[in-house]
Amino acid sequence: MSLRKKEDYYGRLSKKRLNTFSLLIVGGYYLRVLLVDPIRETSYACPSLGLMYIAAVLEEKSIEVEILELRFMKRVWTELKKTISKKIPDVVGATAYTYTFPEAVKVMKIAKHVNPDILTVLGGPHVTFTDNETLTTFPQVDVVVRGEGEYTMLELLKAYNKKNDFKKVKGISFRKNKKIVKTASRPLITNLDVLPFPARHLVSMSRYREIENSTTMISSRGCPFNCIFCSSRAMWGSKIRMRSPKNVIDEMEQLVEEYHFNIINFADDVFTYDKKRTIKMCEEIKKRGVDVAWECSTRIDLLSKELLRRMKAAGCTAIFLGIESGCQKVLQRIRKGTRLEQARKVAEWTRELGIKARLSFMLGCPGENLETVQKTLHFAKELGELSGGTIGFSMLKAYPGTELFKNPKKYGITFIDKDWGWKYGVPLFPTCESEELNMLQRYKIALRAAEAEYIWNMKRNRVLEKTFYS
Repeated sequence: MSLRKKEDYYGRLSKKRLNTFSLLIVGGYYLRVLLVDPIRETSYACPSLGLMYIAAVLEEKSIEVEILELRFMKRVWTELKKTISKKIPDVVGATAYTYTFPEAVKVMKIAKHVNPDILTVLGGPHVTFTDNETLTTFPQVDVVVRGEGEYTMLELLKAYNKKNDFKKVKGISFRKNKKIVKTASRPLITNLDVLPFPARHLVSMSRYREIENSTTMISSRGCPFNCIFCSSRAMWGSKIRMRSPKNVIDEMEQLVEEYHFNIINFADDVFTYDKKRTIKMCEEIKKRGVDVAWECSTRIDLLSKELLRRMKAAGCTAIFLGIESGCQKVLQRIRKGTRLEQARKVAEWTRELGIKARLSFMLGCPGENLETVQKTLHFAKELGELSGGTIGFSMLKAYPGTELFKNPKKYGITFIDKDWGWKYGVPLFPTCESEELNMLQRYKIALRAAEAEYIWNMKRNRVLEKTFYS
């Protein structure tokens, strides 16, 4: 930064300090925080729940915070640089999934380019499990927040504001004297009802509604199951933590009455884990007359016909089900813990009750070969016919934080592409290979699966009758 630019920057900074004196009086803070959602795809029509939860907690303490969404910018990096220069934040934070990691890092680089004194903070699933690698490789990242970020970010800002040592802040990793310091993990939030609703007023909810008249929320965090391909258990805990039915329906009402959404998608890993609680939520929706369609995700072994009937009566229109494989041995290998017959029953129930089933299958799993892949393709067609729903395929990916990523040799994985980025956001793009299926074979499988998915969902043809042996 030139001398002239520095003088201009710090001149505006002094004015900003005076303008936020009231914040200093009210909450003891004068920090200005800019949180950035690095997702650039406008087709992904959901704002970041993680950033909105963090922002809501900071606002409770009168900390000035804004959320910036790159997906709504035309000249993304030029506009981001101008915005940071104009806003003059003390702290810039971003969230990073594996497929958005390069963009999240670029946000940090631009922030440091505008002003090297800005504290840059990166959180999210990817960096939670790659904190050492991230801090070693990218000096533009000052701090990594691991796991749940709401109260970690709040404590971090307190320490930064008072110029205290970060070592007392639980749940972060940072550099000190050229060494990486990893503080103790932060205990998970046991009572989710204490969290304020996400700060949706800080994002462009009307623009999301123009793209698609649906939005997301959560009713729980955590997953007690232990699938080898999923990092949710490591990120959110093995004990599921559930919001009270009243608290959940209060937020649903807000989304309908204040933001005018017609569809709510619950982003829980296992929405129906507690069947009694699910029924109570359904009863509360009907009691209050909340007129909204809603969707959720769960496991086939956490459903019954009666539960589905109650969900349908309360407005559930679609349900996402991770079936994964049409081979029982593969399901055992990936520790899914479900049976093929369970999937058939649930598929029949959804069709009978008029709930749209979104059936998801994973190809290229450990122990998978061409024969088992073909079984899964056939099983997908069978369940599609039983349910009348849609089918979707993805290739196995070894995400950081998963059992598969930690112990690839144990599961016969011979290569993992660690060029993090967009490949991990394309469901059928191969990013690892196994002893049974090399990368070329996986590309061929991906092409066949994409064709099958398209024709089933759009034309309902018999493409799945083809084999890989021809």
